[in-house]
Amino acid sequence: MRRPRGGENRPRPAWAGLSPAQIRELNWQLLTDSIVGAHARSHDRHLEPLRRLGTAVPADGQGIGIVYLLLILVLKERVAEQVNPAALRQVAAETYEAWAPLIGRPRSALEAVFLSPFELNPDDEAVVGTELMVHGTAALGILLQDPTADVARFRPFVDEWWQDFGAAAQAGADIERRPGAV
Repeated sequence: MRRPRGGENRPRPAWAGLSPAQIRELNWQLLTDSIVGAHARSHDRHLEPLRRLGTAVPADGQGIGIVYLLLILVLKERVAEQVNPAALRQVAAETYEAWAPLIGRPRSALEAVFLSPFELNPDDEAVVGTELMVHGTAALGILLQDPTADVARFRPFVDEWWQDFGAAAQAGADIERRPGAV
């Protein structure tokens, strides 16, 4: 009698059978939905797409990469390319009142979200992974005037970066990482 190996009894993941392009599109759609929900100041509409993201696509770093790069692009535009800790903390101060009800964290947490993509905060205060995705999408929803149109406007830049560097980084290639260089 043949014994099943470790993974044979596991259900197929939701993304099984999807092409890389379909997975990428699903990442974009769910992240945009989350950002739009945050823009509407709806805790549930912000978090529900992120919950779906956790099971709908592989944990391959694309979603976090999208949020990371959107934060860089939006914040650089917001501070007119004058990226420095003081300017980013000022944006956090202006954004915090709308962001706090969605996330329930102190202003220093939002400052850390804004400083992290530029590697301007101490290592022990860097925001990464799921925390960056949840806090970052909430911040993007507050910062963007028309989230659907604005995300679509930034998408070509993010997709180009992913095509050039993201896939290589995901595969473990040793690439030079320049914070905020998009």
